[in-house]
Amino acid sequence: MEVKKFLPFFIIVAAPATLAFTLPFFSKIQLFKDPPQLLSILAIIVLPFSEGLLLIAGSSTKKNLLLSYRILSPWLAILLFFSIGFLFKLEDCGCWIIGLPLYLILSSLGGLTAGYFRLKKLN
Repeated sequence: MEVKKFLPFFIIVAAPATLAFTLPFFSKIQLFKDPPQLLSILAIIVLPFSEGLLLIAGSSTKKNLLLSYRILSPWLAILLFFSIGFLFKLEDCGCWIIGLPLYLILSSLGGLTAGYFRLKKLN
């Protein structure tokens, strides 16, 4: 097996997952006046948007031509994030019910944003 074949897939999966699990550590740095408020903004808005953005930005141009791919594929990263959190008891069913719809919408917006700029670059 060639490493080059799996490198794009690894980047697409690893970058959003790494971002998702490192953002909570920003509150421990104490560089900001109100770390819990920063963490809330990062976790609720920046995390899902950037996961969708990274996933589509790392995808192939051929896939980015499909609007459905740009909207729905970021959901896989979000569902993976929530599943891992649920398995390790970092969150419970309340997070799924309350947070999942917002995360799915914001990740799709991130995917659409990345797709827009990728297609604009092609033209």
